[in-house]
Amino acid sequence: MVYAKLDLDGKVKEVVSHPGWFDHNGDLVDDQILLAEGYIPVDYDYSKPAVDDFYQSYEVKPCSEWTVVIGTGTVKIWDPNSSTFRTEERQNIPISVRVEYNVVSMTVDEVKARLKSIIKSDFEARVAQGFYYESMDARFDADIKDVVNLMALLNWMEETSTDSTTVRTYDNSLISMTRIQLSDLVKEIGIWRSNLYQQKWSKESAIDSCSTIDDLKQTFSSMDLIV
Repeated sequence: MVYAKLDLDGKVKEVVSHPGWFDHNGDLVDDQILLAEGYIPVDYDYSKPAVDDFYQSYEVKPCSEWTVVIGTGTVKIWDPNSSTFRTEERQNIPISVRVEYNVVSMTVDEVKARLKSIIKSDFEARVAQGFYYESMDARFDADIKDVVNLMALLNWMEETSTDSTTVRTYDNSLISMTRIQLSDLVKEIGIWRSNLYQQKWSKESAIDSCSTIDDLKQTFSSMDLIV
């Protein structure tokens, strides 16, 4: 949770995280206590604009321009006589702060950069799902480090004339593989990764070829993405 501290004019002076105070029971101090100490909860969503992110974006205004909501709030105050917190309702106090935004128009280059980032995330998500090796009905991790480990294992089998070994699959189960099967697996993963790269580059080229945001929107909407 994020909180605002106000200046003497009632404007937001700074934004802070939860101060991390604990009560005598070891429980994290709640918002009613923080409100009494001048820590006002920040609402990032109330004024967040709805935009078509192919054409518009938004940026946070300086915190001094955020809206301080005045109202009735319940606070907790420490009572030394009873050695406990007492609850008190206060009127006309700052009870929340609404973040304000500026809507800005997107440029073609900015949209291209955003779409390429999505395409990159899509590629990474596909790799993270692992490679399904149909001939063994098993899925294997297929990140670079995983492929390197398989290649190292295959190299060891060839150098030691080992005919079979145990390989860990995507779901952490173990499977026995011959040297030929492991060699085929490494090759198949290489081909699969190469095809994924070709698809990624093709999508990026399609994005680069667009000259307007309308073209970008139409081209991107036709792409097969899983993210």
